[in-house]
Amino acid sequence: MIKQIFFYNFQWVLRTDLWVRRHISVTGIVVLSFLIIAAVFGIDTRQSLAYQLFSLLFSLLFIAAILSFFQTCHFRFKRHLPRFSTVGQPLVYEVKIKNLGKKNLAHLLLHEQLYSPLPSFQAFQSYKKNYPEYFNWFDRHIGYPQWRDLVKRQQGGFIDNVAITHLPSQKTQTVKMCLEPQRRGIIYFKHMSLLQPEPLGLIHSVHTETLSDSVVILPKRYPVPPLKLHQGRRFLPGGISQVSSVGDSTEFMSLREYKPGDPWQHIHWKSWARQGKPIVKEFQDEFFVRAALILDTFAQHQPENYFEAAVSIASSCVEGLSHQDSLLDLMFMGTEAHCFTSGRGLGEVDDMLELLACVQANFDKNIDSLYPLLTQYAEHLSACVCVFLTWDPAREKLLKYLDKARISYRCFIICAEFPEQKLPAHCYYLRHHALAEDLTALDI
Repeated sequence: MIKQIFFYNFQWVLRTDLWVRRHISVTGIVVLSFLIIAAVFGIDTRQSLAYQLFSLLFSLLFIAAILSFFQTCHFRFKRHLPRFSTVGQPLVYEVKIKNLGKKNLAHLLLHEQLYSPLPSFQAFQSYKKNYPEYFNWFDRHIGYPQWRDLVKRQQGGFIDNVAITHLPSQKTQTVKMCLEPQRRGIIYFKHMSLLQPEPLGLIHSVHTETLSDSVVILPKRYPVPPLKLHQGRRFLPGGISQVSSVGDSTEFMSLREYKPGDPWQHIHWKSWARQGKPIVKEFQDEFFVRAALILDTFAQHQPENYFEAAVSIASSCVEGLSHQDSLLDLMFMGTEAHCFTSGRGLGEVDDMLELLACVQANFDKNIDSLYPLLTQYAEHLSACVCVFLTWDPAREKLLKYLDKARISYRCFIICAEFPEQKLPAHCYYLRHHALAEDLTALDI
């Protein structure tokens, strides 16, 4: 009960903080701070003259509030966003602002409001349960810093206000803004506001327009050394088309004369009519390289930064393997087992990176859930890259399954520091805080 009371107070405190930051300038916050101090020390008017300072500061803020109330202006905004950005890389985009009013305006601030739905009480408790090691005693028992951290994670980034020195009447001005992405996934833009200070410069008039947009933030990626996988070609009945559609087809090669036993479905009727004898179409079965990338999403007992490191490694491998003339299957467990294929016209690398940007950790299942998917595709796979969150008997068993199926593999295992435990051949530890360094040092 007490935790729920604290939780709902957190929402009130956050809304108040956001309102103050938008409506009161930095100078106004200083004046408001001195106003509160003067109110505390000026309670007893016979012992202190602080009440006089309180009266002066209160009058200034009251006049500023009245002046800001009568300020009116009209704008039109248009935001230009790219399709993708990457975690840790500033995203610079343009905003076009048109002043629809009859007055020239100056000393404005352009403010972006990212959309972040406030987390529910259940989501907040789940967050604390799954990631308890990051927080101190105060945070674990009170929870506001932890709750504020969750809100920031859901919001996904920070955008500083941009100053506009002059905005002429009926003119359009282009302003560059910078988003600092803090997480992968989709970041939603909700509102855009112009903050117009009143003559005293203490309080802003806020002119807001709803302008919904979104941008996909891709996982951070690192240079991966060439993966020396045994990539023998495998036969797939139906060829490439079988990968993405239902039915049986092979690749057309040439026309030739009919031979006894040829299926009637392969007769080329136009050639028969032109040459006066039966002509059939000849097909060739396709053999090609098909690799799998298995992402371990089973984070029951693993810190969040382990999972984020695993997603970064998987994204790096997708880019590395995309330069080869082969098919790549991305396999992972969400609410159910998923397999997405790219390469040779079946899908773009950007689509797979976008998918990895939105993948979430799984806390309900274990790695054995992937076996039905592996069994379905094993006979067509030439090689496999595994990215594991830890090393245990269950994951070792999966590699033995790949060995038994004669599938060449490379395995990356996320850790905090290099353990002394020996790994099977072609398995490598990577520290989550030094991925670039460890990948550069690998000889695979």
